[in-house]
Amino acid sequence: MHGKLILASLFAIVSLSGCATMSATPRSSLSVTAMQADTAYLSGDGLEGRALGTAGYDLAAAYVGDRFRSAGLKGWNGSVIQSVPLVKRVADQARTPFVELGGLRLISQGSTIHLEADSVVDGELVFVGHGLRDETLAIDDFKGVDLQGRVAVVIQAIPPGVPEALGYVREANIRSMGGRGIIYLRLTQRPAGSRKNPPDPAIPGVRIDGVARSAAIPVVTLDLPEAEALLNGSPVSIDKLRRTLASGQRLKPVELGQRATIQANLEERRFASPNIVAMIPGSDPSLRNRPVVVTAHLDHLGKSPEEGGKDRIFNGALDNAVGVSIMLDVARSIAGERRQPSRPIIFAAVTSEETMMLGSTYLVDALLKQGVIPAANVNIDMPVLTYEFSDITPYGADQSSLGPIVAQAASRFGAAISGQNQTGDPLWRSDQLAFINRGIPSVYVEPGPGNGGQAAWETYRAERYHKVGDDMSQPIDWRAVERFAGIHKALILAIANDKRAPSWNPGNGLEQYINKRLAERREMAR
Repeated sequence: MHGKLILASLFAIVSLSGCATMSATPRSSLSVTAMQADTAYLSGDGLEGRALGTAGYDLAAAYVGDRFRSAGLKGWNGSVIQSVPLVKRVADQARTPFVELGGLRLISQGSTIHLEADSVVDGELVFVGHGLRDETLAIDDFKGVDLQGRVAVVIQAIPPGVPEALGYVREANIRSMGGRGIIYLRLTQRPAGSRKNPPDPAIPGVRIDGVARSAAIPVVTLDLPEAEALLNGSPVSIDKLRRTLASGQRLKPVELGQRATIQANLEERRFASPNIVAMIPGSDPSLRNRPVVVTAHLDHLGKSPEEGGKDRIFNGALDNAVGVSIMLDVARSIAGERRQPSRPIIFAAVTSEETMMLGSTYLVDALLKQGVIPAANVNIDMPVLTYEFSDITPYGADQSSLGPIVAQAASRFGAAISGQNQTGDPLWRSDQLAFINRGIPSVYVEPGPGNGGQAAWETYRAERYHKVGDDMSQPIDWRAVERFAGIHKALILAIANDKRAPSWNPGNGLEQYINKRLAERREMAR
């Protein structure tokens, strides 16, 4: 592992000589040295990947709390520690969970299959494509299908061009149609060395304790070999599905002529994990309950369960130690300014992003319960800063009045606004979603595809994302980190010093999703 750095190197002056710049960077009180040292510590081997519920995560949380306090920030609600009560569903060791799919019997070992809901289900298998339904987009994978008492077989990935938000309501849709369970299929081999997470973020293995949740149905996720075995001899096969998808044809529902028996046998274990939350007070008393909330997730994936190899630690340097480090230094820099922002600014290193964004969900709900309505959320997550970016992609900015504010902040640092690097829509993949779910305008910025950005992203995704190689040995461009932090500081201050709170643009495309989520929340609160 290359993450072991001698102590002196953590605080060495970072040489920026030989680095070309896209434009002159405005003078700033940001510290590259501090951001490098924070990233090195948080992604070091000693924290063993900062997994939820581990000693390594707690060490990271204590470090972040100390850094906030040393910068002069006070804890929100009197303490920087916000304990998030969680419940994890795990296999009951006295009753082995299993899935029988026709003649295929699988035993849950936490990787090949992923189970939800403690129940026993038996039902006929029906293939329903991607399991999507949306009247506005004229999508209905269930057309002509009676799911009552049956188990839906669904392709896990969302097809290109379809909003990822639809994937988050598949379980609810199938349950509302009388479906008794879901089997997700992976059509591609999981990359070697990648973390075997539950692949559908709508199906959490952990939930917030005490929060009402609609009745769950058993969910099974099959890796490619098991998916191939299930469909072998059925009217559809993995190869047929791939050919149909490649041709652009619509997948039709198919009765598979098999039955599924799912016996989950789960028990609940309770634990807590802290958000670290600090605040810079605002100068305008009329805005004290309308803060800007800045988030960056502190958790990562821990250690690989697979034995073998010298390195089993998912260090998470770019995901998201560098994001937390940027947030810490922006907070320190703003706290040291002579002028106090008009709005309060809350900075939160949140837990459990890798498991359904539970830390940010708990944070925003706690704020709302106290009558504190965030004016906006700025989320920092996994900026791939291995090159000198010439542009940025601000997800969510074009759907609210945040768009011009982001563009102006970026222009100060010579960055244009451009299209996305990632496949799909990352707006649905990180902690900004917790705020969007509550109707709060949010933005998540990543470095753009220009000046080699697309290649940098593709290399990171293939070689380091959720792998052991995401450590300090990769070529992080610290001048780019400084510029990226400068853009965020300018953006945060612009929101904080504007008495007008950001608002959603009319016809923004998120309205249907937001209204549905708010309606679900009201229903669950009854």
